[in-house]
Amino acid sequence: MMGTGLWRYITFFCIGCISTTAWSLSLWDYSEKNGPENWYKLSSKFKLCDKGKNQSPINVVGGIDIKLPELLFTYKSSGYEVLNNSHTIQVNMKPGSLLELDDDKYQLIQMHFHTNAEHRLSGRTFPMELHFVHLNDKNEYAVVAVLFNLARAHPFIQEIIEAAPRKIGTNPLINAINGLDFLPSNKSYYTYSGSLTTPPCTEGVRWIVMTKPITASRKQVKFLRSLMGKNNRPIQPINGRLLTK
Repeated sequence: MMGTGLWRYITFFCIGCISTTAWSLSLWDYSEKNGPENWYKLSSKFKLCDKGKNQSPINVVGGIDIKLPELLFTYKSSGYEVLNNSHTIQVNMKPGSLLELDDDKYQLIQMHFHTNAEHRLSGRTFPMELHFVHLNDKNEYAVVAVLFNLARAHPFIQEIIEAAPRKIGTNPLINAINGLDFLPSNKSYYTYSGSLTTPPCTEGVRWIVMTKPITASRKQVKFLRSLMGKNNRPIQPINGRLLTK
């Protein structure tokens, strides 16, 4: 288990799927100059953003049906603060919320948003995507991706919006957030081996893409986008990777 100090460090800087240093947070963005097409030029540490063969996000299409094991979410109401780091709006989680998969346990570190969505389902695009970032005792990452359709407002997203800092910083949540409230009732999923969708684009991330979207209102998505901008990395080549469902 990680100590409290390390946990706070990881949750604060984990804006994609892994902790980053303060200088790298300010080095890259989603603009034309310092955006995804040029990330690899900004630092030698970002070379995988250009040279990596197992990058994320991808267009999730097809896949081998192997009857994947059920995902076991043992989440608590552990979301205690909302972070605006200029790249995303993120809910930091206290320890204790677990994802169990293949006899391995992953701690939920944080949840953060992307507008537009990063992954596609059979070529279909979505207005927003939520990433549940998990870490196990071997420092391996598992990220659950939930896609959104525009429909009725999501009550718990509204709580995040109300707490979200309008500038870079953190604000406490009045009511603790439970990740279970952001998962679809149908827990079917695809899985593949990919990468962080932000620099340094490290590979070896276990991606779990839920097949059923949930909903948020157009107003909610628009407001989140106003705080963090469009922060979706373009689709990456699958390069023959195994996609299972």
